[in-house]
Amino acid sequence: MGFLKKIFGAHADVEQKQSSNERNDVVIAYDEYGNEFAIAKDDYRKTILAEKFREVRDNPDKLYDVLVISLQDGFFEDCLAPARRLMEIEKQTERSAAILGITLMQNRRLKEAKTVLEDFLYQKGASGIILTNLAKVKAEEGDIEGSQETLWQALNVDPNQENGLKWFAALARDEKGDDGFYEAIEQVSKIKGSWRPQLWLARALLENKKIDSAVELYSKILQVKELPPDVFMMISGDLGNSGYIVQMVDLMLPIFDPQVHGPMTGINLMQALHVLGDKRRALEICESLEELNRYDIMQHLKEWRLKLG
Repeated sequence: MGFLKKIFGAHADVEQKQSSNERNDVVIAYDEYGNEFAIAKDDYRKTILAEKFREVRDNPDKLYDVLVISLQDGFFEDCLAPARRLMEIEKQTERSAAILGITLMQNRRLKEAKTVLEDFLYQKGASGIILTNLAKVKAEEGDIEGSQETLWQALNVDPNQENGLKWFAALARDEKGDDGFYEAIEQVSKIKGSWRPQLWLARALLENKKIDSAVELYSKILQVKELPPDVFMMISGDLGNSGYIVQMVDLMLPIFDPQVHGPMTGINLMQALHVLGDKRRALEICESLEELNRYDIMQHLKEWRLKLG
């Protein structure tokens, strides 16, 4: 069915903000009408990126968003001055420290990156995101033991950060295979306040056709207040890809709010309703998504409009 499993979110540990082309020499961009086009990286840097940074240099939220996208597209050197600017105008917030540390690390300025991250921890206290990125710096320095200790510390501070959790589990998979991956997820799920590890445990239940247990686990997760949009994206995507579209609609449709849950969850619901033959409610979802005025999904919604009639 092609249900989406991953949402592009702007988090301080620089999860992917928008889709990046698999080729290294182009960047995917959108025009004012939402049409996608590819542009050579050198041309993008010269004609678009520098101007973007100038336009947003005094707006911290927009500056952060442009930095996230630009780092994902590999413009590491171009991000140095803007990342320093964000730190300057935000006065050492978590996201500004993280983005500057990451930018320095990507430019192989490991000592500077480490200083930025450690200074934040000294001044502001423990942060899962900052500790995870510090663990990455230590790994780049070759301090594997120190990196793993710092990563585990990061997860104990915040067991719900996606990058740290997936990295921790991936390290376990490298050592013990798929069993190690889920053993690591189970280990983090025991930390007080965790809910993201449970998403992966639910995925394992789906893979083993234990739909009732998975839905029960999802229901508990959805009781947590202020979940980020990627949670709803993963739940709807995993249920859809596993063929449980009725359960997905029953679980997600009653609570769906495009402003809260994001457009990708809406697209999954719209697709599920279409498969179930419920064009009326699918069209209602489509209309609610159009009201978001998101240029990056505009063309996709136009195609759905035609499909739904």
